[in-house]
Amino acid sequence: MLFPQSPDPQRQVKVFPACMPLNQLVSQLNEFQPDRLVSYSSAIAELCNEALAGRLDVQLNRIMSNSEPLSSDTRQKALAIWGINIHNSWGSVELGVAGMEGQDFDGIILGEDFHIIEAVDSSGNIIESGEADHMLVTRLFGTTMPLIRYKMTDSPTIEWKLDASEAPAYRRITQLHGRSDVWFYYSIPCVQNQNEQVKIHPMAFRQVLGQYSEIHEYQVRQTVNGADIDLLINDDADLDPITIHQIEEKLSDKLVKLGLRESTANVQVAVVEKLNRHP
Repeated sequence: MLFPQSPDPQRQVKVFPACMPLNQLVSQLNEFQPDRLVSYSSAIAELCNEALAGRLDVQLNRIMSNSEPLSSDTRQKALAIWGINIHNSWGSVELGVAGMEGQDFDGIILGEDFHIIEAVDSSGNIIESGEADHMLVTRLFGTTMPLIRYKMTDSPTIEWKLDASEAPAYRRITQLHGRSDVWFYYSIPCVQNQNEQVKIHPMAFRQVLGQYSEIHEYQVRQTVNGADIDLLINDDADLDPITIHQIEEKLSDKLVKLGLRESTANVQVAVVEKLNRHP
């Protein structure tokens, strides 16, 4: 994570490892006092929660997110805390930054003067706009390792916005769903078509769980008919059994809307003291 400080020519830049414990990160940020932040979307969400709880005390003038889908609740938290919107971006280590939001915040403007970006749907067809399953990107700069139709499993919705005030001739990503290889695939036949399987992106869970400021972190484990979810909550927060049941109902309803059968969809939520992590 990159946190530049102060806009003068002597600007300092400090990088904090993503694996740093959150309490240590907050302590070092309070000491460093950055005015700009570049980080993963999930890390920005955590830092917003720390600021709302009064543990993080920094004054930010610009926030840039990358690498992960940016949720609307994280945007709203940043606006409430610092009075600024988050500039979302898209790219990779191989490509560099391939798209960036402008001041209108109406989508990630694709840098198609530096890349040839082909959006591909789930049937393997090249599409000019719409929801893509993945993208094939050819880099038009750099000669050390040429990238030709390099497959990116990011799954975006791409649109033309010819009436936009910023870069109207460029396509833009209006929604980044995450990587298509992290979807949950259920072997339960779809309601509409007995021959289909249900495909659900993990962000569907975030859309519900992100509504609760008490939730500090969570872990979703796919089950045959839904998911088992462990929650870590803030030290000064509490989730009573009624609220937990409401969360389970909202998540079950969400999965039903996305294709699971109402009679079998099941979500179990538990508050835990720590999450079991992959070694």
